[in-house]
Amino acid sequence: MFRSFKSHNQATPDNLTPQAIQNVLRAYPVMVNGTLHTVKPRDLRRTYARLLYDGGMDIVAIQQNLGHSNLQTTLRHIGDMGLEERRPPTILSFDL
Repeated sequence: MFRSFKSHNQATPDNLTPQAIQNVLRAYPVMVNGTLHTVKPRDLRRTYARLLYDGGMDIVAIQQNLGHSNLQTTLRHIGDMGLEERRPPTILSFDL
């Protein structure tokens, strides 16, 4: 999912390391209700799973997409709240 880049925006065949991804996310916190929050890689996976589910994708397809061997793991990523209950209280802003 995350690729490293050389100059001229050319992707390399190498994946970014977990530490590199954490460093990037730490460098770009998001503002939620006036407070900066650091996003973690696991947050990205959970959000990705929820968006697929809310978009109507089959739960087994989401499980396979995320590489989970157990469907219960996928269900934990999605959560049990309805779409309206999961909406953030405000629009996220990336302005600092």
